[in-house]
Amino acid sequence: MDGEWIMPIVSLLAASLALSATPAVFSEEEPFFFNSANTLPKDELIFPIVIGNGPQVLNRNTAFGLTDSISFESSILLNIAPAFGIGDTPLPNLRAKMLVTKSSNLIISFRPEFTYIIPQTSDGFATGDKTIVGASLPITLRYGKGRFLTVSPGYRTVIEGLTDYSRAQAQDLSTFGINQPFFDIDWLYVVDQYSALAFSAHIQPAVGGSTVEANEVVATSIYAGKLEYLRGIGKTTRIGLALLYNPCWV
Repeated sequence: MDGEWIMPIVSLLAASLALSATPAVFSEEEPFFFNSANTLPKDELIFPIVIGNGPQVLNRNTAFGLTDSISFESSILLNIAPAFGIGDTPLPNLRAKMLVTKSSNLIISFRPEFTYIIPQTSDGFATGDKTIVGASLPITLRYGKGRFLTVSPGYRTVIEGLTDYSRAQAQDLSTFGINQPFFDIDWLYVVDQYSALAFSAHIQPAVGGSTVEANEVVATSIYAGKLEYLRGIGKTTRIGLALLYNPCWV
């Protein structure tokens, strides 16, 4: 891990073909699903196709509106990443975004999440599988026409604990934010119905952590960001170009 802190890493990506039933690609009254606490309308699907490399690319989630107030998300690439030579460990994952309250200027949702790390027989987590659960509370404030700010405090933990892991294995796993709080900040500016600017930041302070061999506490501090331009083409397609910043690159 130490070598990954040497210098910031910036990446370009072309992101997100999104299927949508709405005539306007972006709305000055409703924030985009990815950048807010908003849920998808019933039966609406967003299926991103991403070109690029890095964790912020892989975490782009396919989403489906089960009802108008409950959406399910999963990063398909994380589920099948090793099949494409990305990493050693498949990471089945599922998230739900459930609407708590919604008005013209305020949206609050509850977002539980689940990730399962499949054990490996050679490299990786050879001592066994791990189930990671967590939750966040996205809060979106509309503070002007087409301007939205979202803050999402959250927390993750590993159900089985890490006492059977070595310090090196626990350090690798801690990049998921195990037993640590995290904060996601999203800013969205809707320029018009076919274009928008978005900035997102992920902040994981080195607070908490896990006790492993020799009573060593593992905590990983990560600060990552993304600046993205989104453009609508027709009624059903969005194309995004993003700059990613992640000095840890995990």
